[in-house]
Amino acid sequence: MKKQLIIAIALCLLPLSSLLAQAVNYKAQSVFLFNFARYAEWPASAPDNEVIRFGIMGKTEVFKELDEVLKVKTINGKKCQVEKITNAASVGYYHIIFVADNESSKLLDLLKALGDKPTLVVTERDNLIRKGAAISFFIADDQKLHFQLNDDALSKAKIQLANSLKSLALADH
Repeated sequence: MKKQLIIAIALCLLPLSSLLAQAVNYKAQSVFLFNFARYAEWPASAPDNEVIRFGIMGKTEVFKELDEVLKVKTINGKKCQVEKITNAASVGYYHIIFVADNESSKLLDLLKALGDKPTLVVTERDNLIRKGAAISFFIADDQKLHFQLNDDALSKAKIQLANSLKSLALADH
């Protein structure tokens, strides 16, 4: 009976621990996004290089967390701003676009709309690098946030990432 009670309590706490872990991940994802911008080099032809523009597709706390980070930070003396993207098919220019898990199904529409724009596309869903995203976040067996890189997508966008950042990426898992 005691064992069943412990199992029942543990099962009730699982969703809570999952929510707490996800809340921490929003902050971690926003810090990663900021650092991706810090350690990326866009081609000279990239528009609007006076302001580093982040776009967020989907409903996610990453928007709020990244906005907080960007209020107090600059990148190479440039201001940063974050905006919500509501329509993948008619997206404007952003240096980095983060695609929340709930908008992953629109990734191909986004990539088509971007064409050859020098935009770093980062996804929250695991393995979307296989569908054309430059970076995909995932939670590894160690329960930590990691990311994968798609070198072909980076080359297509003409974006160079610092080797120190590339070395942090994990291969397919």
